[in-house]
Amino acid sequence: MVVQVKRRRRKKRIVVLGGGFGGVYAAIHLEKLLARVDAVEIFLVSQDNFFLFTPMLHEIAASDLEITNIVNPLRKLLRKVEVLVGEVNEIDLPNKRVLISRGYRNHSQEIDYDHHEIASRCHSAARSNSPAFGRGKF
Repeated sequence: MVVQVKRRRRKKRIVVLGGGFGGVYAAIHLEKLLARVDAVEIFLVSQDNFFLFTPMLHEIAASDLEITNIVNPLRKLLRKVEVLVGEVNEIDLPNKRVLISRGYRNHSQEIDYDHHEIASRCHSAARSNSPAFGRGKF
């Protein structure tokens, strides 16, 4: 008697790194594009569990809006995306693996992937010739 063992194929895994505009909108697009494909998993790795709509921050400062109007929980925005709150420590391109640390104890977690999108946040490197720039008075 011959017994055939069929292996369940792992779902294709897409990992989006970054929870800013680029990462969130990439995840939203992938979620819509692949909504009916069961063989795909989408992960979003973000430092925060919320999306902050930064262009409206001045409205908060002027007391024209409440903070709840510009902060959205990622899990509500991305219902079919697995949101992982943590920091990316290493991207192993040859082995298609991402190492992240999560939680206050920095628990390490490895995520294998088939495809990845790097959408890390931008930080301005503002420079000024003003002598007060380095002292917070500019």
